[in-house]
Amino acid sequence: MFKVPGKLMLAGEYAVTKAGHKAVVMAINRFADQDSTQFIDQATGNKYGFGSSAAYLVRQIRNENPTLSNEQVFVDALNQTRQSQPLNSGADVAASTYGGVVVYQRDQVLEQLTIPKDWHLLVGWTKTPATTSELVKKARLSDNFLNRSDVVVDQIIEAVKSEDFEKFQKNLFLAQENLSTIKSVMTDDLSTA
Repeated sequence: MFKVPGKLMLAGEYAVTKAGHKAVVMAINRFADQDSTQFIDQATGNKYGFGSSAAYLVRQIRNENPTLSNEQVFVDALNQTRQSQPLNSGADVAASTYGGVVVYQRDQVLEQLTIPKDWHLLVGWTKTPATTSELVKKARLSDNFLNRSDVVVDQIIEAVKSEDFEKFQKNLFLAQENLSTIKSVMTDDLSTA
């Protein structure tokens, strides 16, 4: 049985829902497997927001069709996801299908990146789940937001390739700052952080 990772968006959230804009998304060490899930806080029952729906779907497709290539799994999972979530960019499906760090543009994996082994990322959780499809409907993504997102994503890609952690870290903060300009996508906890 397959063990499938969830996802974490590093940069390009929301912008990637628009044609022509990229995101950097990574698979995380939280998994959906046959017997358990690591996407739910067992004490509260709250979802963590790590792309559990995509991970479960990819796991199901892999279990039913173990000989499919990553590309075939991705296309099948993306098509099924779009039936219920037409605004979904598919970045979560890409991370769960391909693993690692993916440069993604709506409907396609552009490339995979390798994070240097000595880089460690610490992720916080606000305990407030957000439904991306609902937030995308509300969000008004200005040209300024989209352009800033594109620049930050390109800088993060360049930083990973050149193994420049300082540049990587700086641009993660710039990505967060850019997101904070869209009030409808920020939870109260993130807005005050």
